[in-house]
Parts: sequence; C-alpha cells; structure tokens
Amino acid sequence: MLKKILSLLLAGVLVLGIAGCGSSEEEKSSNGKTKISFSYWNSEETVKPLLDLLAEKLPDIEIEYNYVSNSSYGTAIQTKLTAGSGDDIMAFSELSVMTLGQQGLIDDLTDRYADKFAESGNQPYTVDGKLYAVPMLNWYEGIFYNKAIFKEYNIEVPKTFDEFIAVCETLNSKGVKALTIGAKDGATLLKSCLGYVQSEYILTDAGTDFDAKFAKSETTLAGNWNPYIKEWTKLIEKEIITTDALGIDDNQALDEFATGKAAMWASGCWSYENIKQKNIAMEFGMFPYLGSTPEKSSLVGASGAGLAVNSKSKNKEAAYRVMDVICSPEGQQALIEGQPGSSSYLKGMESTLPEEYDGVKDVLEAGRVHCCWTNWGYATNCFNDFTQGLQGLVAKQVNVSDMLKEVDRVAESYVRGGGSQ
Repeated sequence: MLKKILSLLLAGVLVLGIAGCGSSEEEKSSNGKTKISFSYWNSEETVKPLLDLLAEKLPDIEIEYNYVSNSSYGTAIQTKLTAGSGDDIMAFSELSVMTLGQQGLIDDLTDRYADKFAESGNQPYTVDGKLYAVPMLNWYEGIFYNKAIFKEYNIEVPKTFDEFIAVCETLNSKGVKALTIGAKDGATLLKSCLGYVQSEYILTDAGTDFDAKFAKSETTLAGNWNPYIKEWTKLIEKEIITTDALGIDDNQALDEFATGKAAMWASGCWSYENIKQKNIAMEFGMFPYLGSTPEKSSLVGASGAGLAVNSKSKNKEAAYRVMDVICSPEGQQALIEGQPGSSSYLKGMESTLPEEYDGVKDVLEAGRVHCCWTNWGYATNCFNDFTQGLQGLVAKQVNVSDMLKEVDRVAESYVRGGGSQ
C-alpha cells in the first residue's frame, strides 16, 4: 500500500513538473501568438520595416518592441536582465556585451551566426573567442548641410577644419545660424570632438595604437590629446558652439535644421528619415568631420549595436526564429530601409547610398570611419565624465588640461577595478 501511495505521489510530482515546464517555456499573447520582446534604443520608426517583415515571415509570433532612450537604456535593460527577467532579444553596446557575456546572462551565438558576418562586425562583440551578439548596422556621423542655404550665399562645401570655421563665421555674420548641435546630450559634443581628434591623430601613424593602450591604462588622454582638443575648442571660442547649445537636444536641433533655421547639423545616418519627414522638399547633403587637410577627413562611426539573446528567455526557440530573420539578407535590408545610408556586416550584402551621402563616399571607401570609445574596453566607463567635461568646456567652467586629467583618472579606476569602481 505504501509503495502504491509513493508511486501516486511521484506521478503527481512528474505531472506538476511537466506542467510547470510548459508554462515557463513559452509566453503567449492574448491572441494566442508566442510573444517575443525586443528592446533597442532606436525609435520604432527606424525599425518599422523590420517589424513589418517579422510580422510577415513569422505570423505566429508577436513582437513587443520596447524602445528605451539611449540615455537610460543601459541601466534600465541591464537591471531587468540581472534580476532574472529582461527582454528576449536586446541590443547592447560592446562593453555591455563583454560584461553580460562573461556573466552568462546572454547566449553564446558563435556556432549559429559567427560565420554569417564579417570579422570586423563580430570583433567588438567577441569575448574569449565567443560571439555574444550579432552586429547590427554600422552607423556614422558627420555634418549635414542645407544645399539651398549654401547656394544662396555662394558657399562651397568646406574641405578642411579651417575652411569649416570660415564658413561658419560667414554664415553667422549674415544672420544665419551656421551650426546647430544638440549639446544637451554630451555624446553629440563628444562625436564632434572625436571627429577632429581622430582625423588629426588616431587615424595617423602616431595614434594608431592609442585606443588599445588606453584600454589597458598604458597611456593617457592628457599629454596626447591636448593640442587636438584645444584646436577643436576654436568652435567654442568663435561662438560657433555657444552656451545656448547646452539647452538644445537632438530633436530641437533637428527642427532647426529641417526648417532652415540652421545651415548645418552635426548628426548621423539614423537622422536621414527624420529630416525627410520634417521637410520632404529639403535638399541636403553630408560632409565628413574635417582635419587640417582634405585627406585627413573622417567620420565617427562603428557598429550601431550588438543584438543578444537573453539566456533565460522563456521563448528561446521563437527568439531564435526571430534572430534568424534579422540575420538574413531580407532582415538586414529591412534594417537599412529604416536607416538609409547605413550598411550591413552580413557577408555578401551590398548597400546603395542615397545621393545625399555623395559627399562622404570617398571617406567611407577609404575606411576612415572610427569611434574611439568602442575600443576602450572597461575604460569606456569614462564616457559620461568625458561628455560632461566637454559640456564644461562649452560653459567655460573647466580647461582642457584639467578635463582630460579627470577623464583619465576615471578611466584608469575602471580598468584597475575590472569594470567597476
């Protein structure tokens, strides 16, 4: 009798266990579809072509797109993930992928996807030989300019940094705001600054190994970057970037540019559709960040994000079906459609640039596209201090030397602490 009771109890436990597994393995939406949550810091408009494709290709899966602004994305999404929840598919920066991969919070994607993408795209998301995120589209930033304003004032597109300053001074003297820049977001200032530093230093023989050394605290910004940052601050000294810019965010800068209130705007390829939506008739182009000679021009850019899979996803099989579509030529083309001017790391993919990017084709073909902080490892944690320091320069509250020394101090503390202070 006791044996029979034990058998019944064991059978009950097995039934409960199987039922429990079934309920935890898959989440269903109200319409019976498998629900996959997908988080990213790009607006839903930029991924709409992809979401439409996923709905067409995977009718039994419902995508819940979770947009979180870039300024709070890392904290918000990683907090959920480390708490044992988090979205099924998530976009992350290189540093986040490094940390989360080592913690086992995101899946190893090597066997499934590594061979599909170019090594240059995989490298930032590879940790100890394992690929923990697939590269999304690349991004790059330069200077958009209003062709009608340039034509009205008989202005040629500048080819050097000095020519750029001269153009800005000419426009400002005629009552036209030369440059709008969303300096309220310090990252925009940082990219403007890096545009000059990398053109003059990082992409030259003298600076070719700087990023790798800085990532290991084997060198510093102070003592290396001072002359380049000081040259860039001519934009502040000549009131091309003013304190008013600190109160302007990217959306306000977009409005100023698209409505013809400013002749130029420091932004990137993700803004192409937004400009078109604001002013479909506007004729605009882009030129790169400029150095002392035309040959030293460059764009600030890198892989836009790495797409990772939550290792604790309850819908793992469906999540990988979604990833398979994203990592296909159709999926990549849908992403490009939402961000014209960008390109894919998927092998065999070719991108056609809109004519507005004719002014940066040579720079792109020459490979003069770089973004320092994506190569800084744990030192990337100095990012916020760097951007705040540049805002301090605009506000004329700090000097270049002290600002760089403080950024070095913060970067070194993170490298020494293995990613945490």
